Amino acid sequence: MANATSQPESPAPLLPSAETVLAVHRSAPAHAETDWQAAIASIDRATVEVLKQSDSVAVVRAVANLDGSPRPLVFKTEPQWGLWNRLRAGRGWTRLDRHWKGARLLALTNAFPTAECLSLLSWKSDDSTRQRTLVMEALPGTSLLHWLDAHRSLPARDQHAMASAVGTQTRSLLAAGLFNRDHKPSNIIVTSTTPPQLALIDTASIGQTGARAPEPVRPLASLFIEPIGCSVAPRLALAMHALKAFEPDRAARRKLWHRVASAVRAHSDPTPKDNPLHT
Repeated sequence: MANATSQPESPAPLLPSAETVLAVHRSAPAHAETDWQAAIASIDRATVEVLKQSDSVAVVRAVANLDGSPRPLVFKTEPQWGLWNRLRAGRGWTRLDRHWKGARLLALTNAFPTAECLSLLSWKSDDSTRQRTLVMEALPGTSLLHWLDAHRSLPARDQHAMASAVGTQTRSLLAAGLFNRDHKPSNIIVTSTTPPQLALIDTASIGQTGARAPEPVRPLASLFIEPIGCSVAPRLALAMHALKAFEPDRAARRKLWHRVASAVRAHSDPTPKDNPLHT
């Protein structure tokens, strides 16, 4: 008999079908009365854009008729296998629940823009697996990781402006008493390049530090580790522009850079299991 927490090898479903019965667990105030059954039924499946799909998560962008108007949305679905995951879902401890709470913290503090969470749905797929789907607004732009992959063709001043925006926005996050355990470029969207504007798209690792001062090394190191693993490490000049925006004091900045560089060197193989540049 299969273990209660064993996971099937089939990929997570992209979307509920038009006939799937949905339960609403969380809703933004403006969407308390939204008929999500009808909204999902209105999606033209031929136009659904798959952003990511694995056995543990599926993320798609689609246009749905939302309260009478077509609107681009992102649907993030995670299967809830086994008894433990079902207990976590009942307690509101799933990654999608944490995403919702992290997005709310960012909205309350105005520390870092993020996609608005509209609803959190649960349903069963055809094989009777319990699923949870987070519905979010779709943000324009591309990830900071993809920007790093393509930025070399841009004028130097545009590159430096983007690096400064990364440092400034990361400083704003910590200044609000928040931390992000997964502050990597693939989780940051460049919503505008002129002027540079950024938004977080995965907020499951956002939390409050309480009375403790936020530790800057981990989020700053994360900005370098993933690009190194994907062979798009930023030039030293870009790194210094980002760090200068984060820490204006020169002496403190030099000490911080040594700590960040040490953390990057101490990290294990940064090569990701699934390269975001290839999805």
